[in-house]
Amino acid sequence: MTETNIIPASTPPLLTAEERAQAEALADRALSGDLEALKTFEAEIPQARHYLIEVFGNLARDTRRQIIESYLSPEDAVRKRGINLAADELRSTLGNDTGDPLERLLIERIACNWIEVHLVEQLTNQLRADGQASLDQVEYYQKFLDRTQRRFLNACKTLAQVRKLMGVDAQSRNTTDRKAKRPQERARKAKRPRHQAGKATQPHHQANNAGAEQLVLEIGAKVRQ
Repeated sequence: MTETNIIPASTPPLLTAEERAQAEALADRALSGDLEALKTFEAEIPQARHYLIEVFGNLARDTRRQIIESYLSPEDAVRKRGINLAADELRSTLGNDTGDPLERLLIERIACNWIEVHLVEQLTNQLRADGQASLDQVEYYQKFLDRTQRRFLNACKTLAQVRKLMGVDAQSRNTTDRKAKRPQERARKAKRPRHQAGKATQPHHQANNAGAEQLVLEIGAKVRQ
């Protein structure tokens, strides 16, 4: 079997021993460039689509791994594990498991950017501390850090804007309750005197803005930790 294991050790449903042997043989041939073996794999192996997506199609996971591997040595296994766990916790905190598909894409991007901005900053600080890097090298990495920081903040800002447009509260992220309350809110507004009607929407608008800003503040606080 090649280094990339196309068949996870535990799969739903589990393969029989015969099916697993066939799948691994086809996978070996497919990974060597045999397109007919790939077609056979997709046609005959149960959950073939799931395996291909999970092993080769999870680009966000692979990008995260590549970022971490490019900055840390093979001996830093514990640190790599800690970074991955912290990124998973950040994704969970931002609602990656319950959000809209567009939100989940942005949260994955934020997690990758969050990792890289820290690693680039640590590398830049280390260059300064060592005192062996040239001024041009330090300036190069400082500019690289600035670009990485902008990408991270832009991803955070975009997520906040998307949630604002969707009417999702940054704290509870519960659109159902808000939709259920809208008829009651309209009924209350209809009972208000005319001179108060123009002021009624201002607090709601401010609340939406505050929710978006709170999201960015929460993410910024995690970056500084």
